[in-house]
Amino acid sequence: MPCGWLERKFLLVFPLVCGLACQGIAGNREYKDDQQGFQLTYPKKLILEGTKSKVRLFHSIRWRHPNPCAFSDDDVPDIDLLTDFILDLEVVSGPLGRVVGDLLSYDPHIEYAGDLPKERGEGWFEDFQVRSLKGYLVQQGVEGCGAWKYLFPLKDGRILIVTRGMITELSGISGLKNDALKVPGVITPEEEERMFREILASFKLMAKR
Repeated sequence: MPCGWLERKFLLVFPLVCGLACQGIAGNREYKDDQQGFQLTYPKKLILEGTKSKVRLFHSIRWRHPNPCAFSDDDVPDIDLLTDFILDLEVVSGPLGRVVGDLLSYDPHIEYAGDLPKERGEGWFEDFQVRSLKGYLVQQGVEGCGAWKYLFPLKDGRILIVTRGMITELSGISGLKNDALKVPGVITPEEEERMFREILASFKLMAKR
């Protein structure tokens, strides 16, 4: 089965229109989430969709190509869109140990020291920081398909979970990168990385009313 992130099915049960919550500022838009109590800025080229608990930022362009995450011997239909940026943000209640444990529950051999694994390793659980956001990175994927999960403990005791989809077509693993980079309007890996970090750097908790 194709990885869920790369099926390009944005399963948002209650889509919200950005409306007055978003304001253009210097080439970016500002988004304020009164329900979850945070704000951020994001590039105007990205589309914002949300539910009552999650915000999604993404960008897609038309390009018909083989599904790089269809791990099957059966004939699999081609994909009509290249999604070259996809990011989910949600704020959840702690404790941190429970959230980390939920993400790593697929590996029963992990030893913990308090709330966190004893061992750190590149690509599966490591420290990660962007400006004031300091937390942890967990990789959930295989062969370039899947997502990275970022966990950031916040000052109010909650945890920001950021899910960043792996752009398989633009990785060296897929064999599609050279052709994908020729598609007009594509977001390059370097631009995706820059936008990802700038969005995180703009994240702020809103003052309680």
